[in-house]
Amino acid sequence: MDTVAALLKAELARLGWVQADLARVLGWQVQTLSELMQDKRRLDAGMALDLAQLTARTAGEWLAAQAAADVAKVENRSETPDRLSQIAARSDLEKQVPVRELIKRGAISATDPATQAREIAALLGADPTLGVFAKRTTLAFTRTQTAWVALARKQVEQIAVARYDKERFAKLVESLPTRIQEPVDFLRLPDEFATAGVGLVHVKPFPGGRIDGVSMGLGANPVIALSGRGKRLDKVLFTLLHECAHVVNDHWVQSPRLHEAGEECAEGEDDIEQAMNDLATSWIFPTGIPSVTGSVNKQTIANFAEAFGVSPAMIVGHLQHRSAIDWSSVLGRGLPSVDEVLTRWP
Repeated sequence: MDTVAALLKAELARLGWVQADLARVLGWQVQTLSELMQDKRRLDAGMALDLAQLTARTAGEWLAAQAAADVAKVENRSETPDRLSQIAARSDLEKQVPVRELIKRGAISATDPATQAREIAALLGADPTLGVFAKRTTLAFTRTQTAWVALARKQVEQIAVARYDKERFAKLVESLPTRIQEPVDFLRLPDEFATAGVGLVHVKPFPGGRIDGVSMGLGANPVIALSGRGKRLDKVLFTLLHECAHVVNDHWVQSPRLHEAGEECAEGEDDIEQAMNDLATSWIFPTGIPSVTGSVNKQTIANFAEAFGVSPAMIVGHLQHRSAIDWSSVLGRGLPSVDEVLTRWP
């Protein structure tokens, strides 16, 4: 590697000058040039431009020589290998999961990468990306999805769940639309699901994440996790019913089914997902989807809610999805949020 000092010596030899001659031509102090040639001073951009005027090398080439020397000097420091190793280790962990968010949630500690690697390995356990057949894609989960699913599994492992009773669970699911009228009605669901042998947990979505929910298996039991991302009672309840539809159709036995809003379905998945949506809708409207003629107002919504025995929020949400009510309509404002209630789940 040619250092700045070595290049300057070569230039003096080529020109047949001494340091004082070169310093005078450049308009520098002799001491400045001497310190550069002894590697006691760093070459700056102004000096590089001056030298480029006098030599065949560009200012960028002179600065590159200085930068290379700087890097070599730092590389030779005793503490550098360990620092670079720590960066590489942190990078490897960050590629697996969103480390900062897991630290924030208390899932792993804010400590050294080696300790965090052991904690992340324990959190992931059996890799939740294996065998994934998600709505989004047939490829492996993203690091955010991986972490979110792992947190869901960890939570389910901490609650008592009875032996799975498919018939009992199916009856429970069919009753949900009429029994969930207010946000507080969500409070009893984890216990009721556990009694039927299904783990039900809430895992807050990661910043920027669009995960709505997942249905999967943990041992001999199905598991459902909700992010509560939609917040509105109708949106969260429909997500829950959709995941329940996967469970009653035994999809949880195959592999995790993660649902992330705004993502493309994998090939062949559109029909399956639509079928699950249709089943969830049939639980809300067992006698058939309500038909709407003319304009929709609060009384229309109240009449439908009474006829089907469901929350008015479910009627509003359904009519919005059918474009019978505009998403910006005042009818959709102020609908109850279940956000606070979900955080009170075990």
